[in-house]
Amino acid sequence: RVLQNKNNSNAESSTANWISIGPFETYKSGTLTPNSNQVNVYALDQSLSNPDILFCGTESSGVFKTTDKGLNWTLVSANEVFVGGMSAVKIHPTNSDNVFVCGNSRIYETTDGGTTWIEKHYIGSTGYEIKFHPTKPDTIFCATSNGLYTSEDGGETWTTVYSDRTWDIDFHPTNPDTVYLLKLNSALARQELFISFDEGQSWTLKDNGWYLPNPDSSSVSGGKIAITPADPDRIYACLIGSEKWNDNGWLGVYRSNDRGENWSNLVGQNGAPYNSVN
Repeated sequence: RVLQNKNNSNAESSTANWISIGPFETYKSGTLTPNSNQVNVYALDQSLSNPDILFCGTESSGVFKTTDKGLNWTLVSANEVFVGGMSAVKIHPTNSDNVFVCGNSRIYETTDGGTTWIEKHYIGSTGYEIKFHPTKPDTIFCATSNGLYTSEDGGETWTTVYSDRTWDIDFHPTNPDTVYLLKLNSALARQELFISFDEGQSWTLKDNGWYLPNPDSSSVSGGKIAITPADPDRIYACLIGSEKWNDNGWLGVYRSNDRGENWSNLVGQNGAPYNSVN
């Protein structure tokens, strides 16, 4: 969108006289048919201590905040140099003014509800997920495209746990000592689920019944972990990628009912051909 200043003499000192002159609509290529395109929301988090407050990060690199559970939103990163899309957002479990975000190949923090932001760590990659330890919030994990980072002092200093691409990390709903991690095995061209029973100090691969592709024809794009307090030992893992023609970037959902000891794909196949069952 282009903005025009009605008072050129004041152009460098103020934005008060700027008006939008368009474009106000986008069109299908080569036609006059309106076709408004989307801008993605990459990350969203709701405060545990104040559920009316949510923060989201967008493809256009803005961080937005709502204090009325989503009815109205305010851009809280207008004065920042955030670029490249804000790909991860996480609110402190007991302090809704303390928020971490990933963007611009960095981890940023606000302690005043988004009024000001401070760079905490250069990760040189895309941050996919930030998680606070549920009962020890000074311990923070950040899963990124070039590894897993952790901080034990509230984000002041960070160390690298893995240098492989990691997509998601989550805590057992009732036992925070148990942590799940979804990371890349580039040699086997697959996502793998690791579990830690000591708050992330050590990790063990859990792949009994897990997806085993042909590495010569497979590509890996990502994945997500889902857990539920309704059945604390159950884990779902969504696997994004392809192994053959027409998979269209989707491999399927694997489920474990015993903290990752055993896995199954309940639809019985990976990827295509798709039908009413899968």
